[in-house]
Amino acid sequence: MRKFRNLSLSNQIFFLITSFILLLIVLQFLIYRVLFQGFYMNTQLSEIELELESFVEKISIINNDDYFDDMYTFASNNNSISLIVDNNYDLVTSEYSVNSVEVTNRSTAERFNIILDDILTSIKLRDRIVAKVSKISDSEDWNVSSLKVNNDLKFDYGCDDCMEIRGMATEIHSPDNLNPMFMYNQVARGELSQIKSLDQSEIITHIETGEPWISETEFSTNYIYLHKINDHHILLTIYVMQSSESVLNILSTYNFSIYAVMIALAIIISVIVSNMISKPIISIDDAAKEISELNFDINANENQNKETSSLSNSINTIAVNLKENIDQLNNRNKEVLELYEKQTKQVALRRNFISAISHELKTPLMVMNITVQGILDGIFSINEQEEELHKVLAEITNLDVMIKDLLDIFKLDEMDIKEDLDKINLKTLAQKTLDSVINLTNQYRQEVSLDTVRSPVIYGDKKLLSMVVSNIITNAIKYTPAGEKIDISIRENRNTITFMVNNYGVSIPEDSLEHLFEPFYRVDESRTKSSSKTKGTGLGLYIVSETLKAHNFDFGIENIENGVSMWFTAKKFKK
Repeated sequence: MRKFRNLSLSNQIFFLITSFILLLIVLQFLIYRVLFQGFYMNTQLSEIELELESFVEKISIINNDDYFDDMYTFASNNNSISLIVDNNYDLVTSEYSVNSVEVTNRSTAERFNIILDDILTSIKLRDRIVAKVSKISDSEDWNVSSLKVNNDLKFDYGCDDCMEIRGMATEIHSPDNLNPMFMYNQVARGELSQIKSLDQSEIITHIETGEPWISETEFSTNYIYLHKINDHHILLTIYVMQSSESVLNILSTYNFSIYAVMIALAIIISVIVSNMISKPIISIDDAAKEISELNFDINANENQNKETSSLSNSINTIAVNLKENIDQLNNRNKEVLELYEKQTKQVALRRNFISAISHELKTPLMVMNITVQGILDGIFSINEQEEELHKVLAEITNLDVMIKDLLDIFKLDEMDIKEDLDKINLKTLAQKTLDSVINLTNQYRQEVSLDTVRSPVIYGDKKLLSMVVSNIITNAIKYTPAGEKIDISIRENRNTITFMVNNYGVSIPEDSLEHLFEPFYRVDESRTKSSSKTKGTGLGLYIVSETLKAHNFDFGIENIENGVSMWFTAKKFKK
């Protein structure tokens, strides 16, 4: 044992595998040589005696001495010889020595006795027979080469000179037993002669006990059983057991081939295992190199022994921790980059927005400056001065509206919508806006309808959403031609509520739709179907879009048939 422990692991495995396979070979060889013969004989005898016991019980109750079918089945299934002898141990004769069927032609009443083999068992009286037959010399019987029973072809060996007959099976003849089949069998004749030479008392003992006597030959061992089945008949059964030596020789030849394969496999497996000893270390080293190159798709999965398993787990743990740390760094870098891009974009947007504000403020101020300077310089007449002053007043009013819109935008940036949520009834907001502009809609003869569900309640900032609803409705009134229709609808879905305003008689150029929510963007009125009644600041829809974005509402504007539709969708308030 100490020497074995001092061997290398590869040599230990080689020694164990080889020893185990050699031990199996030796044990199998000894089992075959020492135990197989007795096991084989006892197994065969147990099976045949069990079958024979059942067979004897079955034929003992037959009253008409017709044992053929049962004897044929038993003999065929058990590789045995089955004979019926009388009390003097002579073969009992049978009225018929062969299987035959008599076929009668119903038209001519001519009869044909056809000789058959075991196919007879599938023919019954009155079956329809079609056969090709040839006459047996010096006999009234006929050989059959083709047979069809009730239109079912049983066989067809082919015969050009045969005669075809058609008719009905009127008689069926078969031997009463298997004696005609075995009467010329050398084993059967020899064992019958031996029985007649035995002492009568010895025969009676075998009959009463059911024990066989054994007859040895060069190639087999015969077991002879005698059973009394009635007062006149004795069943003689000869079971021919092939020599176990021949079976053993066949198995030995087969096993020697197996042994050769097993020895070859032992050598191959030993070589493979010896290579497997070094393979885990190489594999773990390769995995460590891949991980050092930041390839984390590689795992060390060597579990052949405790050491390699522990080393693999340690390498994998290091790889997982390293990957997690690198992923965290990458995520943080990504967040920083996104934040930087967002800040850069916001700075650019603010710069553009401030530039746009500067332009929008500078233009009306310049107009007012020129107008006032012209009045002071006496360029305009008295009548013209009043008209120009009205224009200046309109520009001042427009600037006032623009400044208020700008203040709303700056307030929107500073507000936290999530902390200022209210329950808002959209129907109430819409009706309140309509009440405030009813004089304007009457003035322009606009037909305004409000179609809403009973209680369209949502979450949001009440002040901001009031401004959104008011802006959308007043925009529709402002840009809808006189005499046209405005439809306001509030629709409820499973989890959302949609507020929609459709105004008719006007459309927006398709290339302008995507710019409508940009600050200071105004549609060229020459490209629309009607002009607005008042000039806007270009900030209304921008404020609407920013407010809806802050609430995470879906919204949009699109052209419909002979009109424009603007909508937003909010989550429904749930109690």
